[in-house]
Amino acid sequence: MRSIRRVFAFAGVVALLTMLVASSTLAANGRSDRGKEVRFFGGQKTCMAAAGIPHCVMTQSNVTLLSGADIAYISRPPILGEPAPGRIESDILLTTAATAGSRQSTANGHCTFYFSTSSGICNYSGGTRDLAGFRAQLVIGPTSIAPNVYSVIGKYWFGGDRDNEQD
Repeated sequence: MRSIRRVFAFAGVVALLTMLVASSTLAANGRSDRGKEVRFFGGQKTCMAAAGIPHCVMTQSNVTLLSGADIAYISRPPILGEPAPGRIESDILLTTAATAGSRQSTANGHCTFYFSTSSGICNYSGGTRDLAGFRAQLVIGPTSIAPNVYSVIGKYWFGGDRDNEQD
C-alpha cells in the first residue's frame, strides 16, 4: 500500500513539473514585460535542519547570481501539518553568496514542502539590490543523490506579477 502511494506521489510531482515547464516555455515565448522575459531556472539545493528549522544552500544554479545562495526559513515556528511533520510551510529569505567587490542581495518568498513526497513549491515575490523585482515560481523535488539534496526547477523574471499582468 505504501509503495502505491509513493508511485502516485511521484506521478503527481512529474505531472506538476511538466505543467510548470510547459507554462514557463509558453510564457517565455509568448510575452515580455518591457523586455524582461520569463526565463527557466534549474538547480539543486542541499538542506539541513537545526532545532527543527530547515536551512538550505543553492549548491547548483543556471543563474550565476543564485549559486551558493543561502535560503533561510524565517517563520518561527514554521507551520507543520498533520501528521507531524506532514509538511512545512514558511516564509523564506534567499541571500546571495558574498563575492569580492559586491554586496549581497536578498529575495523574499514562501515555501510549502511535503515530507511524504520530498517535494514542494516556493514562490518569490521581490528582492533587494541585484534581486530587486525578482519573481519566481519554483518546484522542489527529490533527487537520487542524497535524501537532503533537492532539484529546483521553474520560471523566474524581474518585474511585475506575471499571473495578474494585464495585456
